[in-house]
Amino acid sequence: MFQIDTNPCSTFKELITGVDDKYIDKTESICKIYDARSRFNLLTRPFGFGKTVLIDTLFFLFKRGPKSPMFEGLYVSQSETEFPNHFVIKFDFAALANLKTADDYIDTFFNFYKKRLYEINSSLGVELNRDEKFYWITHHFLSEIASVSNTKKIVILIDNYDVPYLHNLYNNNFEDKNEVLSQFYKALYDCETLIDWCLLVGETKFSLSSKKQEGIPYITDLTYDSLSVNVCGFTQGELKKHFQSELEELADATEQTVEMLLGNLSSWHGDYRFTGHNIKVYRPASINIVLTSKDITTFSCLYPYNHLSKILIPLINKFERYHEKLLLPNTCGYAFTEFNKYNNVNFFALLCQIGIFTLSTVELVDDKTKCYNTYKYYCMIVNREMREIYSRLLKSSNIYNKTDEDEELAN
Repeated sequence: MFQIDTNPCSTFKELITGVDDKYIDKTESICKIYDARSRFNLLTRPFGFGKTVLIDTLFFLFKRGPKSPMFEGLYVSQSETEFPNHFVIKFDFAALANLKTADDYIDTFFNFYKKRLYEINSSLGVELNRDEKFYWITHHFLSEIASVSNTKKIVILIDNYDVPYLHNLYNNNFEDKNEVLSQFYKALYDCETLIDWCLLVGETKFSLSSKKQEGIPYITDLTYDSLSVNVCGFTQGELKKHFQSELEELADATEQTVEMLLGNLSSWHGDYRFTGHNIKVYRPASINIVLTSKDITTFSCLYPYNHLSKILIPLINKFERYHEKLLLPNTCGYAFTEFNKYNNVNFFALLCQIGIFTLSTVELVDDKTKCYNTYKYYCMIVNREMREIYSRLLKSSNIYNKTDEDEELAN
């Protein structure tokens, strides 16, 4: 079942109200992103970076407003950015992961639409026709929602938008299900005058339009935009500000200074870069485990290996060692600006998007033959946590042979 926004997965709310939980204020970045928004925006970050918290924060901002007690003391409560009281529709496409057929997709959407319309106003008496083309079912739903909105506009938040594509990378029968998704996005695009903002978040990038330009033929990618560099993830300054006591306690337990501890945390769980600027962030999921566990005295890989193994091992077997040549410095920038096709994956882009590799440096290329700037991107394995994951993936693949290169990688 999709998450219904009258009773959402209140990750943000739980962080704000929890006695032992801490919410690191990201609302300044949120304000900047919303002020500069396009109609359709995409943001990708690796697993465990707090994308769901971001979606929940936005949900409550539009539903309750920045002056709500929930946001007291946060940047947004004093900001000049306005978050109108639009109706918010929130989807979590993780609900589509294990559905077998296109009809299962349509039934899931259709039941969500019906329930959502009833919850908004049971007296509307709107009847959606399950036998209509799915495009028109979605179009009618969006139109009805907008018609009862105070502003006549809606905000659409889609979490885990890429899950259906990732779970069907090796499925030759995905075309029918993909057609349902294309019709969904086509309806969004054709209803753009009703939409104030549509934000999609996920781990990876996939095309949301077909060769016939059905779906969303254009979308603004925030992934490598300076506005969103730390909207998900912890900076070192945020760690020092919000986790000072935890850092001191762990530093004492491991017999090192706080600065030495931060260096170890960075080498294990940090060093992610999403712009050419020298701003590095840490993976929140791993940092939270380290700083809230009382018995950690040594560092280790905390990333769930199984989250990537089913996706990447078949691709490693397909590309073999050639995929590592793709990681050489390149000047085209395609890996950071274009979308993968679900049946034609750009492995270099995928490794960067899911967080095994990250930017190390970005250089401006002096090419006077071009009227626009060209950049050379250098990549590297991001940290020891992801180096361990990558080494395990190679060992689990068919191409693994013990060589000096593999030994060096493992170490």
